[in-house]
Amino acid sequence: MKDMRIFRINLNSQLFASILFFFLFSFISCVNLSRLHLNAQSIFSFSEIGESILCGDARMSALGYVEIPGTFSSNLCGSIAFLKKTGIDFTYSGVRLEMMDEEGKNIMHYYCIPYIKAATTLPLDLAVGFNIKKVMDFNANFVTSPDSVNGISIQKRFLKKGQLSLGSIEIAKTLGNTAGLGFSFNVLFGSSDELWITNFLDTLYIDTKDSLNSYYFGYSYSLGIVFDFHPINFVFGYSFPLSCEKETRSLSYFRKDTTEIEDELIFPSLYSCGFNLSVREDLNFLITLRYRSWSNFKYNGTKKEGFLDVLSYSVGLEYSGIKGYKKRGFPLRFGYFSKPWYFKNSYNERIVDNGVTIGTSIPVLKKAGFLDLAFVAGRRKTRELEERFYSFHIGFNFYERW
Repeated sequence: MKDMRIFRINLNSQLFASILFFFLFSFISCVNLSRLHLNAQSIFSFSEIGESILCGDARMSALGYVEIPGTFSSNLCGSIAFLKKTGIDFTYSGVRLEMMDEEGKNIMHYYCIPYIKAATTLPLDLAVGFNIKKVMDFNANFVTSPDSVNGISIQKRFLKKGQLSLGSIEIAKTLGNTAGLGFSFNVLFGSSDELWITNFLDTLYIDTKDSLNSYYFGYSYSLGIVFDFHPINFVFGYSFPLSCEKETRSLSYFRKDTTEIEDELIFPSLYSCGFNLSVREDLNFLITLRYRSWSNFKYNGTKKEGFLDVLSYSVGLEYSGIKGYKKRGFPLRFGYFSKPWYFKNSYNERIVDNGVTIGTSIPVLKKAGFLDLAFVAGRRKTRELEERFYSFHIGFNFYERW
């Protein structure tokens, strides 16, 4: 077809070598730093992160997780309807978590590629795309204080690892010159491994160990619509409740028996709304609101007690008056976000993530390639402990944007 073009990456060899060195250095740092041991319980151990710190491309995180309505960088359905040709985007993230309690400070590092997405245009003003992202993280490793049962001194350890990922396939269509409509099919999958170890301080007794292995699989649908009334853009999204099957295998190393259980989880619907105002041609003001009715979360048909509805928000500014490679925009982004958790701590206190972000996109290809860089600093504080998190995101993408 005459309209088809072949993407040719003409990176300067020195620039390519620098990028390659950065990724190799990051991978080596991941192997070394992730060996650090976290020996206290963190409220970070069970966190929904689909729209939070460990997820989202660097451009999103640099805007306080405000998604630019109507562009490929948005995660809401309908955004890719305005894609001109083809886009590929992936993000690499590193997070440092500092946890402080009465026993002192513990530090943990996380490194991963939490986001990969791509999209292309089709005839009849259609676009199709896919994305894979982490949506929930399980990570805990702590040792309890020594205790005694019937005069026998014991100490317990608990470890939990795993994650849930969401894969989506979306098809979108432009409606005239001012609107885009999208529909996606979403699949949730993942697993978690838990391990309980009871150490008897009296050597006359044998230590016990029990494990729990869980596997998740579910699906749902999402709808979204984007309106472009320059200088104002709007985007609205709705994700239907997600039905998830959970298979659990329990193993006792002491009794040598295995138990298998099947459960059904219903994750509640999610409402999203984005707003973008172009104050000037080179200055954008953005807001994103998200609401999820976690009080409607069901476990085997029964609502989960203690879960709270969550309304989170983020605001951002983007200044694109600076010119870079080939006189293309070199934007600067600043953001702030606030996201409550969907459960309270043991003191019945609400847990809230608050943080600031800063980032930019460096033009690296002749036409439409960018190297996204972002830094995030945030805090969550309760009576039990205080946690500070710092994350660095780097994302590479190339695409034609409207």
